[in-house]
Formats: sequence, structure tokens, C-alpha cells
Amino acid sequence: MKSRQPNASGVGPRRSRRSLERLSTRSVLSFAAVVVAFGQLPAAAPGQCVRSEDVGNARPLKLFYSLERGDNFTAASEDGERSALASGYQFVRVEGYVLSAAAPGSVPLKLFYSDARRDNFTTATSEGERAALASGYRFVRVEGYVYPSPQPGTVPLKLFWGARRNDNFSSATPEGERDALASRYAEVRIEGYVLKPSSSVQAGCGLGVRWDETESGWTGTWTRRGESDTFDAHWTHPGAQPTTALLRVGIAGSTVNVERTQAGGTCTYGGTLGGDGVTVTGTYTCSWAPGRYDFRAAIRCGGDPRPAAGGNACDLECDRQCKAQGRAGGRFSGGVCLLGLPSGGTCACN
Repeated sequence: MKSRQPNASGVGPRRSRRSLERLSTRSVLSFAAVVVAFGQLPAAAPGQCVRSEDVGNARPLKLFYSLERGDNFTAASEDGERSALASGYQFVRVEGYVLSAAAPGSVPLKLFYSDARRDNFTTATSEGERAALASGYRFVRVEGYVYPSPQPGTVPLKLFWGARRNDNFSSATPEGERDALASRYAEVRIEGYVLKPSSSVQAGCGLGVRWDETESGWTGTWTRRGESDTFDAHWTHPGAQPTTALLRVGIAGSTVNVERTQAGGTCTYGGTLGGDGVTVTGTYTCSWAPGRYDFRAAIRCGGDPRPAAGGNACDLECDRQCKAQGRAGGRFSGGVCLLGLPSGGTCACN
């Protein structure tokens, strides 16, 4: 059953052949109607560039996926994300970052929707808009703003078409492109250029190798998988069972976005990267609890000892300090674990 909310069609995360074959074939636009001939993007305006103030106001272009429907939802607006989650879609990844407000030389990334087909089409080109309107689609909203030509720190937002499924999908990540090609989608054109995660960090070490994080009395350790944007997270709390989750982390300028998935629900973190390039502060919400809560984190760039299983470096340091005072042990509480050392918190001894 299709959602009544606009939902983006395309290919989802790479699945097994059996899962891919379960994708529903919908009566959508014909290839000739949806995807017009390849065209040249508008030339860059003189002096056009990505300004630091624009990067600081970027917001993530997120891909959500419904296994039940075999359908995707790509959204950068709060309304789009609410529609995806309300319809049972799961977060897949951040495809890139779009500008939240128009900047010199940028163009709107528009969402069009067909009530008859319950399908949408997101485009930033005049070709795409003409095809959408000619096929009976109505304008829904502007999801954000992108650049029509390459700029420093940007990547192309590519449109792919799957004739077998009558489906279109826009992606700005290597993973998305691999999924599209593996599912026999054809590349059509570049819709525009979006900011890539971590492309504009001026200090620090980008996503680092590990994050030491605190939230609502919990102490977290987020460990990065190689050079990807995926982190394995582990939290501890006095008197509570440890918990784990899978994170997808992105940074664009000073904007930090984290999507958390675990048994029982999801959380969304939004934060700001400090001027040192390693300190993050912000708030988060979770599907299982009302309200918005604070979190703080420090990005570890490597070169410092990794924590033992079951605790982070600051827990171990506090435990050492407490034992040196003749106490049974201790743990870090109430601050930020900065590069393995307690900062702004206390060591609670047993």
C-alpha cells in the first residue's frame, strides 16, 4: 500500500537479488516522458563560489527506504523527513548536503508529485521540471538549493532511470550509483551539485577515527568503520544495561548530522562543529521518547590509546585516578571526553 505522502522512487540500498526482485513495479511515467534528452547544465555565473556562510546553513539530503514497498524517499526538508518516517521508511544514508536558503548562483531543488501515480520526481533542471509538468505532476515544495555547475567541495547529484521498474533515482554517493547500475539503471543526467559530507571542515580531522560522546547521563564511544561514514556506537550508564547502535555521520562546514539506528527505534542528532574542528555540541531526538536532549562529543583524530571493551578512554582514566586515591574505581560523568582526557566533567569514584 502506497503512502499518501509524496515519496521518492528509485533504487534502495544494495539488497540481495531476491530482495531486489521484490521491488514493486508501478505504472509511472514512460521513459521518454520522465527523462528528456541529455542537456548541458547552465554555465557558472562569474565569480560563483561556495561561500562559508552558505555551507554553515547546509542541511542533509537524506535517503529513506521502505523494504515493504521497495521504494525510496529522498528528502532534505523537515516535512519530507516526517512523511518518510510516518510511512514506515528507514533511513539509509545522507546523499549529500543542500543549501537551506538560496545563495548566489544556486538553483532550487524542487519536488513534484503525481496524485494519480503516487510518485514523485525531484529535479533542479529546467528539463526535469518540464517533463514533470507535462506528465501531470504538481509542484510540492523546494527541498533546498544546489549549484548548477561544479564548485569546490561539491559532488554531482546524478539522475538514474530504471526502465524495468519505471523508476527514477537521484544519488550523489558512490554507494547510490553502484546500487543503480547493479539494478540496471541508466544514468540520465546531472541534476546539480551538492555539498559532500566532511568536504568543508577547515580544522581537525574530518570524521576522525572515534568520537567520545555524552548524552543524558550516558557515556558513548562511536568507532568509525575505516574511511566510511558508518560508526559502531556503544553507550554505558550507571545502573543500566549498555546499549549499542549503528550510526551514519556527516559533516558539512559547521553542520553535523547523525542518524542512529538500533533495535527499538531511531534517533536524529543535529549539532555544530566548533572552531577547533573536533568539538561538537547539539541536540537529538529519539523515536521512543518525547522531547529534545543535549549531547556533546569530541572527535578523536587517532594517535591516542583506544579504550578497552565496555568503556571509553575517560572512564579508564577516571578509574585509574580513583584507584590511586584508594577507592574501588570510578567513571567519567557530566562532561566531554576530549582526546581521551576528562573535560568539563567529574570523575565519580566508587
